[in-house]
Amino acid sequence: MEFGAKFDISIVDGGLARIEKLSFDAYNESSCLKEAVNRYYQRNGYYPERVLADQIYRTRDNRNYCKNHDIRLSGPKLGRPSTERESNQRTEYRDNVD
Repeated sequence: MEFGAKFDISIVDGGLARIEKLSFDAYNESSCLKEAVNRYYQRNGYYPERVLADQIYRTRDNRNYCKNHDIRLSGPKLGRPSTERESNQRTEYRDNVD
């Protein structure tokens, strides 16, 4: 059982946080990713280069959505580890730190 508000935020380039969704009702956060990215597109006229998100957002549907819009979704890819893992470690580390 969860108590209190649940919210999704996005951080703009200037470091300001924008509340994308605020609710006291239970909901699955992964369903908000597409809405937040679409609002980003409406505000800026382009899709973000990357989306930094928790594991719950890394559903197959959200991964395909990001791939179709050339957005890098933070976190490990699904399936067997790639042989190119070492070249991507620096990028993954930077995403995790951010």
